[in-house]
Amino acid sequence: MEIDLAHQDISIMVAVGTEATEPVAGGMPPKSNHHTVAVELYRIYHLLQFTEAPSGQRLDDTIAGFLKRGFPQCAGAIDGTHIPIIAPTDNHADYYNRKGWHSIILQAVVDHNYCFTDVFIGWPGRSHDARVLANSDLYQIAEEKQDGWLFPREKSTFVDGVEIPVHIIGDAAYPLRRWLMKGFTQQHHLSQEQIRFTHTLSSARMVVENAFGRLKGRWRCLLKRIDIDTKLVPHVVAACYCATNYPEDVPLWKTASHTIAKEIVLMYAEPDLDLMGP
Repeated sequence: MEIDLAHQDISIMVAVGTEATEPVAGGMPPKSNHHTVAVELYRIYHLLQFTEAPSGQRLDDTIAGFLKRGFPQCAGAIDGTHIPIIAPTDNHADYYNRKGWHSIILQAVVDHNYCFTDVFIGWPGRSHDARVLANSDLYQIAEEKQDGWLFPREKSTFVDGVEIPVHIIGDAAYPLRRWLMKGFTQQHHLSQEQIRFTHTLSSARMVVENAFGRLKGRWRCLLKRIDIDTKLVPHVVAACYCATNYPEDVPLWKTASHTIAKEIVLMYAEPDLDLMGP
């Protein structure tokens, strides 16, 4: 992994910066052209592959990590969170979410260590979680390319003759699939075993909500409205979650993270609008 090269590239971009040359949506003058740097950061982090589905030993470690949380055969937790944006010119009603503001949705799968392993960004804030999932690459890979298996079938285990595949876990908004488990809903008359199962799943699933909290806590611009073209917002979000995934004990994080946050991402935040919550 070319840590030193990436470190050098990012340091140069942070030091030099860019000049504003293009307007953003609605004809407003940009605060700066920092989105160009954010896009470049995303490209570099993507090349370093800090966001990828667990496999091999990492998959084994992830399964073991969730087992320590009480839930076996789990390789990730999925959920969505809203990223505040300015109202788009086109189809703005589609972006008006149930909380009363415009947003796009960040769908993510995280492992037991709060690292993002799969991300899908950009669907309008009014969309249901199940619809976002159904249009994501994750769903297409599991349902179409891998015949309902998101992880290697040889990792399955058997309980009383029933095959239990490795899967991810989600809340009640998601569909039940071979590769996606969710708890029982309160609409059923639940047995004690079902209540215990649902409680254990919900507890293990909290890692994804905690991961969103860590992401927005570290990159607080994601708590506020990002006043750039809606099409560019996913690049900014991608730069943030990739940087969050980056190991904090390597030189790249220590030398560049705070400068990146101040000089690139926080330039998009409106200080008078602070939208809390996932």
